[in-house]
Amino acid sequence: RYRGMNLTERGRQIAEKIRRRHHTLAEFFALLGLETKEALEQVDGIEHHMSDLTVERLERLVKYLQDHKAVVKQLHSAH
Repeated sequence: RYRGMNLTERGRQIAEKIRRRHHTLAEFFALLGLETKEALEQVDGIEHHMSDLTVERLERLVKYLQDHKAVVKQLHSAH
């Protein structure tokens, strides 16, 4: 239930897909060290244009980066 509306099962699936895309991109941009406002602007501009395969691969990359903090540190110091 959301703001007085009931979603169908299909509606819940679509909402979850959108939430997943948004979360994955936000996590990715956070790992890149982007400021929150800038990251959210980027997410809003990209999330609806990504294929399911792209989201899946980006999720795997985010997980890898979260598990390998040294790589993230190298990205940040590469300037």
